[in-house]
Amino acid sequence: MIPLARAVNVPVVVDAAYMRYPTRWITFYGDPDLVCLRAKYFWGPHVGGYDYGREELIQPIAQIDFTGFESAKQWIFGRSYKLHRTSVVTTALALEEWLEMDHKHRCLGYRDEAEEIRLAAAGAAGAAGRPWRCSDASPCTST
Repeated sequence: MIPLARAVNVPVVVDAAYMRYPTRWITFYGDPDLVCLRAKYFWGPHVGGYDYGREELIQPIAQIDFTGFESAKQWIFGRSYKLHRTSVVTTALALEEWLEMDHKHRCLGYRDEAEEIRLAAAGAAGAAGRPWRCSDASPCTST
């Protein structure tokens, strides 16, 4: 897809949103022009995230300002891009923690919780479920 876009001079933008696990997916998109990754998907604040890519695409994002919202000559993006310094710090810390986390252990915890729910619901009419399995290749899948 990237070569096709480049052939007609169209920037390639990747909405990486939830692509945070396996962690190599955070930067594994070939060679796009812009990648947008939201912090809520790696347990950060919902208002935070990262955009990375070509400088000429990052600069306009960096120019977005909320100070003229609803009062400037031209209305701008405004409130949705307003970040407090604590949001910036917690976004950075959340990504750092996410990259260092033992995801196998995290997924095993999900498996255990899902199994408790499956067993508790086993007697309910119409309830069905499958046990979770964890592997090194894909630790968060159901069988």
